[in-house]
Order: sequence, then structure tokens, then C-alpha cells
Amino acid sequence: MEYQTFVRGVEERTDLSTAEEADDAIGATLVTLSERIPDETARNLAEQLPHEIGEYLTAADGSTSFGFDEFVARVLEREMVTDVAERETARRHAQAVVAVLLDAVTSRKSDDVLSHLTTDYERLFEGVDPEAVWGPGWRDRLGERG
Repeated sequence: MEYQTFVRGVEERTDLSTAEEADDAIGATLVTLSERIPDETARNLAEQLPHEIGEYLTAADGSTSFGFDEFVARVLEREMVTDVAERETARRHAQAVVAVLLDAVTSRKSDDVLSHLTTDYERLFEGVDPEAVWGPGWRDRLGERG
């Protein structure tokens, strides 16, 4: 998937009206994801993405465990949204970015990401059909190594 296609995909799934806003949401979401998953998993995922997008996944140094609510809070902060009431917007942006990400990478790579997330991250996959991506029983793999 090309960079512009990825950005347009995020724009189409959100209320964002410019490529710059979509890129901000992409960066905020993927840098946060890179903080949550192991470095090797992030690098493997980045290899399947355009350089401009993949570099967001290699921004973190090491991973830490934090839940979905903290994930959204970090996306909100990175998008530099000052109104905490916009938490729902940050969640929708993150979900849109992840939906496009899942379209852009192989299911094997995305399955590795899934295995490093805990069950509360199920909310991150609203707007996509996880069974189509990972098959039946995908929920069972959440939290295995999270």
C-alpha cells in the first residue's frame, strides 16, 4: 500500500479533512502502538508499510504494558488535542488507523501484534471484521502475551 492510499484510507474512515490531519492521527496511533508491542514486532510490521508510515512504528525504544484507556490517552496527547472531552475522537482516529493498517499488512504480521495486546484492546478493532482478518477464535489470542 502506498503512503497516499494509507492516508486517504484514514481520512475516509474519520472526520479528518486534510492529509496533514490524517498523518497526525497515523503518527499518534502508530507511535503509541510501537510503545505497546515488542520492538521486533513493530519492525516487522513497519517493513510492510511505506517508509513514511513505517518510521512511526520504529520510534519507540522498548515496550511497556498499558491498557486500552492509556493507549487512547497517549494518542490524544500526541494529536495535541487539548480538550479531554475529545477522547472519543482520539479513539475513533486510532480505530481508523488500525483498520487501514490491517488492510495494509499480512494477517500473519497483524496476528503477531494481536498476540501482544490484552483483552481490553478488543475495542481498538471496532470498525473492522477481526474474524475476516484473523479467523474464528481471534479473541482467544488477545492477552496471551500481553
